[in-house]
Amino acid sequence: YGAAGAIASCANVAPRLVADIYDKYQQGDMAGALEAQLRLNPLRIACSMGTFPAVIKEGLVQQGIPVGKCLDPIAELRPEEKEKLRAILEELALIPSS
Repeated sequence: YGAAGAIASCANVAPRLVADIYDKYQQGDMAGALEAQLRLNPLRIACSMGTFPAVIKEGLVQQGIPVGKCLDPIAELRPEEKEKLRAILEELALIPSS
């Protein structure tokens, strides 16, 4: 396809972890890259909870980064989805445990 890279949407929420996957791969540390990928997977799966970019925006807001609300027709996450995302961010140590 001619592309030399990509931007993973979850890299907006967990940039260090996504960069860690790449760095470890470049260093030949396949086990470390896989471990980092497996840590990221819950966040990647959570991105399917809402229409893009609702999960990304909420993940940033929960980290204290004011990015504004989604515009129509994109709905914000439901309270139970926000709580599920909060638990994932806590597990990744991106926000303090409540």
